[in-house]
Amino acid sequence: MILFFDGSCFPTGTEAHGAFIVKDGETVLHEHNFLEAKEGTNNIAEWGGLVAGLRYLRQHYPDAPIDIYGDSQLVIRQLTGQYACKKPHLQPYLNEARTLLDGVTWTANWVRRDKNADADRLSKKR
Repeated sequence: MILFFDGSCFPTGTEAHGAFIVKDGETVLHEHNFLEAKEGTNNIAEWGGLVAGLRYLRQHYPDAPIDIYGDSQLVIRQLTGQYACKKPHLQPYLNEARTLLDGVTWTANWVRRDKNADADRLSKKR
């Protein structure tokens, strides 16, 4: 399973995330979620995209290995433990992601935005 995720925060105080999942070359999830957020940040939106994709995978493909790709170095490095998660408002997302990945073989990789175009496009959809 390949999971691409992204998130965007808009000046109006709203945020959106996108999750794009591919299995054997076929798209199995193309999710967009748009939220009104009083204190929305791009990092929260990025984490939201990752967690949404992981929830879907655990529900529909609970034992499948997962290759995760995102253009947020912060999220990828916090998820892999390269960076500590010092912001209390991000810790619930990290904790949920790690819980969803428990017992599953997974990798997490940073990619440039142009290699994450489908998830990026979903996260900017209004």
